[in-house]
Amino acid sequence: MKWLKKFWNWFITPSEDACCAETPDTKNAEERDVQKIVYDLCRTAGIPHRDISKNKITETFEQWYSGATDENEIKAAMDDFKEEHPALKPKLQRL
Repeated sequence: MKWLKKFWNWFITPSEDACCAETPDTKNAEERDVQKIVYDLCRTAGIPHRDISKNKITETFEQWYSGATDENEIKAAMDDFKEEHPALKPKLQRL
């Protein structure tokens, strides 16, 4: 009888198939884009991954930033971000 219950649970337990998987909403995709752009800018400037993740630079910037998901606008906003977050300013000097 145990195998019957296992078999029954196999059919009634919801599983995530490709056809049933939820699609990510656009806000989360945009947030990831902002974080990715900030990460890429930091890495290009020579800031180590360890410093970016330890200080949560991308997450903090994403929470602070309210502009468009455009690399040039994010670059322009970096100076204001550094002024408003003095604890992160030494890590972001290269930007």
